Amino acid sequence: MDDDELLALPDIPLLFGRYLVLRGFITEADLTEALDFQNDIRGTLACAALEAETISLREYIHCREYQRSHAVIFEQAATTLGYLDEDRLIALHQRLQQNRVPLGEVLVKQDKLTAHQRAELLADFQKNGVL
Repeated sequence: MDDDELLALPDIPLLFGRYLVLRGFITEADLTEALDFQNDIRGTLACAALEAETISLREYIHCREYQRSHAVIFEQAATTLGYLDEDRLIALHQRLQQNRVPLGEVLVKQDKLTAHQRAELLADFQKNGVL
């Protein structure tokens, strides 16, 4: 699917990173690197649960074993095993969201964009949302 076809699909939102690639300000490799960094910084639900002492190390290990044997994500294992309930999951997801570094900020720190470019492009993206 080419760029014109992507833009013609109104039900699929155009994300800021994709917008930057389509506009030629960053490459696919730049976007992948920035997204990987974002994910590394944010961390995982499992790590957040351990850090917040929402689950014990023994429970974490049990969840990981359950994940391997049932091919499910950590959240499913922890809820199935009764270690996390909906309220705790919400709190952990909020904790992860607080660790999130915006993509534009990552790209500036990685010298892929200047702060001025980021501000202009983000404003244009928020205003138009299209190319």
